[in-house]
Amino acid sequence: GGIQPLASPNKVNFFNSSQCFQSGVTVVGQLSGQGSLIIGCEITLANTTTLNSVGGGCAHTVNNGSCNVIGGGLRNQVACANFMTIGGGDNNTALGIRSVIGGGGDNVATSSSGNSVIGGGRCNQLGSGSGNVIGGGYNNGIVGNYSTVGGGLSLSAFGDRSF
Repeated sequence: GGIQPLASPNKVNFFNSSQCFQSGVTVVGQLSGQGSLIIGCEITLANTTTLNSVGGGCAHTVNNGSCNVIGGGLRNQVACANFMTIGGGDNNTALGIRSVIGGGGDNVATSSSGNSVIGGGRCNQLGSGSGNVIGGGYNNGIVGNYSTVGGGLSLSAFGDRSF
C-alpha cells in the first residue's frame, strides 16, 4: 500500500511526457537532487557536466561546464562555462564565467568575458573583459572592463570604463 515515489535514489530517474505531465503528476514539497536537474525536450548534456540545470524549453545544450542554468526558451547553449545563467530566449550562447544572459536571441557571452550581463535584445556580444553590462537593443558589443551599453542599435564600448 501507500503512494509510490516518483523518483528514487536507487534507480535511474528518467521520465517521458506520458508518464508525467500528461498523467497529471504534481510535485508537492521540494524537488531536489545532487546531480543535474533537467526539464525540457531534446536537452543535451555533453562531456563533463556537473550540477547543471535546465528548467524548460527545448533543444538546449550544456557542454563541458558546471553550475550553469538555462531557464527555458529554445536552442540556448552553455559551453566550457561555469556559473552561467541563460534566463530564456532563443539561440543565446554562454561561454564565459559568472555571467548572465537574461533572454532575447542570438546573444553571446564569449569565453573571455566574465562577471557580466546581457539583459536581452538580439545579436549582442560581450567580448573580452569583466564587469560589463549590455542592457538590450540590437547588435551591441563591449570589449574592455567595467563598461556599459544601455541598449540601442549597433553601439559599442571599447576600453575600460566606457559607455
